[in-house]
Amino acid sequence: HTALYLISTEDSLLLKVVEGNELWHPSLWVNKQNLLLQTDLDLDSAGVYLAKDNVVGMSYVLRYKMELLWKYYDSVEIAITGSSRSLHGIIPMSMSSGFAVNFAHTPNDIFISEYFVNNYFIPLFPKLKTIIVSLDLDIWFKEKENDWKNNYASAPGYTYDSTHGFWKDSIPKGMYEFTKNAWGASDSLRSLYTNDRGYFDLPSVGWREKKAEISRDTIDFFEKMRTSAALSALENMIQIASASDVNVIGVIFPLSPWYKETGAFGRYGLKRSHAKMLIEEMNAFEDKYLNFYLMDENKMGDHDYTEEMAFDYDHLSVLGAVQLTSRLDSLLQTLE
Repeated sequence: HTALYLISTEDSLLLKVVEGNELWHPSLWVNKQNLLLQTDLDLDSAGVYLAKDNVVGMSYVLRYKMELLWKYYDSVEIAITGSSRSLHGIIPMSMSSGFAVNFAHTPNDIFISEYFVNNYFIPLFPKLKTIIVSLDLDIWFKEKENDWKNNYASAPGYTYDSTHGFWKDSIPKGMYEFTKNAWGASDSLRSLYTNDRGYFDLPSVGWREKKAEISRDTIDFFEKMRTSAALSALENMIQIASASDVNVIGVIFPLSPWYKETGAFGRYGLKRSHAKMLIEEMNAFEDKYLNFYLMDENKMGDHDYTEEMAFDYDHLSVLGAVQLTSRLDSLLQTLE
C-alpha cells in the first residue's frame, strides 16, 4: 500500500493521512467509549476555553484550570482563586481541612474572580465550604471587564456556558473530556498547571533587590474610583457566598519588605496610605459579615517571610507557600 485515506461517510470526501512506499498493517485506535460522538453539544464551543486567534500572554493558563473545574466540581470543598500570587502561594494538597483545588491563574483581576465565584463555584460545587481569594491591592487599578475582554471573552466555551445558564440545572456528561480534548492541549503545560490540583511551585530566589520593583505609577483619580469598584466586587462575592453558607477568606500575600522604603504598596503601585484605608475597610467587612475572614500576611511589609521564602518581588517560593498554606489550614480548621 502507498497511502491511507479517511473517508467521510456523510459526503464521501477523502483525506489522505499518510503516504509511503510500503505501509503495512494499519490500525485505528479509539477510546472504548467515545463521548465526543455521543452528545448534542456543539463541540466547536463546549469546553473550548482558548481561542486560536487570541492567545494573549498567559491566557492559556485558565484553559487548564477549566479542566480542573470540570474534573473536580462535585468534590471541591475549598476553592482557591485569584492571581499568580495564589497560583504559586497556596498548596491544595497540603490542606487537611477539606478537598481543595487551586483555580488561580494569570492574567487575573478581582472581577474575574467574582465572575467565577458567582457563575461557577457557588452554583456548581455542591460540597463547597470555603472560597479563598487573593486580594492584590496594587492590581486593583484595573478596569472591570478589561482583562476578561482582552484575554478570555473570545474563547467560545465561556459564551457557550453563559448561554446555557452555566449548566446550573444539569452539567452535561463529558464536560471534562470535552475541555481536555479541546484546542490548545499540551501535556507539558497540563502537567505544570493541573498537577497538585492546580498549584505551581517556584524555587527560592529571594525578594531580588533591596530596591523593590515598581512597574506602574499611581494615578490618584482613577485609582480611587477603580479600587472602590474592586472593593465592591469583593463585597458582592462575600454576600453571594453568605447566601449559600460559604465562607470567604481574603488573602493579602506578602510582598518584598523593601516596599516599605518606597511610597508604593507593591509592584504595581498604589499609595501606601490608600492601601491602609482599603485594609481598614476590609477589616470592617469582618465585623459586617460573619462569613468573611481577612488574612493579611503582608502587614505593610512587616511580615516574617524570609529571602528563602520568596521567588521575586511579589511571589512566594515553595518554602513561602508551605508557611502560608499551613497558616491558612489552621484558620480553616477553626471554621469547621
